[in-house]
Amino acid sequence: MSWVSRAAKDKWEKTITACAQMVQELEILSVKEGQRPCAWRTINRQSLPDFTQQCARMNLIVMPVRWVGSWDGFIHHTPEGDSNVYCIIAREMDDALAYLDAFNAGDNVRQGEMLGFPSCCCLFFEQNWKAGYFDPVWQMTGKDQSHPYANPLLRYIGLRVGFHIPCSFNCAETIKGAHARLLIAKDRDLVKLLTGLLSMPISWSALHGQAVVRTPIFYLITQTVPTHKEYRIDLKGSFMPNEAAAGVCFPFRGVTHE
Repeated sequence: MSWVSRAAKDKWEKTITACAQMVQELEILSVKEGQRPCAWRTINRQSLPDFTQQCARMNLIVMPVRWVGSWDGFIHHTPEGDSNVYCIIAREMDDALAYLDAFNAGDNVRQGEMLGFPSCCCLFFEQNWKAGYFDPVWQMTGKDQSHPYANPLLRYIGLRVGFHIPCSFNCAETIKGAHARLLIAKDRDLVKLLTGLLSMPISWSALHGQAVVRTPIFYLITQTVPTHKEYRIDLKGSFMPNEAAAGVCFPFRGVTHE
């Protein structure tokens, strides 16, 4: 992650951290409030006891599934190791066991349903996964306008409302679920800030296994599926931060000439 200026970092770094923390809390609260049967979380080994106790206080079950290694950015396979553990969080043991069965069977559609994802998005993901598109961002594109609640481009730093890759940037079912999820958020100011960040002009490009996400205030570089040519998406957005960089290229503020 690289900031366009010191002013942008000073203004937005703590806000982004707080928004990402709220998203993590909503992943669990959405299960507690009955909005979906299960949640999926990768927990650091040292954090597992405290996390389990935290969920227990909310009458939630934490079921460890598999020990895995550490990684940064995008992955499409399970890294070997034991520094982290895949966990299922559920209100009911039957739901946790049902998800476990789907996980062990490699049933992506059923897993998505148990996580409360729209069926259209589950089928979209399954079709693209089988075709080898393990990071199907380009496949989301269409003629529809984008909606911040269906924008997964900032998920690399924890900024998102849906917990999945939608079937489109304007998926009606994703937007509906995201709206309900934000209603249970405790900090309404953070909800507005998160929505604003997801509403910025954002570009995503992929080439040779590297994804670059550009916003008016920061850049992100991570991994994606290798490609032999560049694929690019530009989301126009509706929110331009005051700290946005000025430039002649998308997604920056236009340069004014006096």
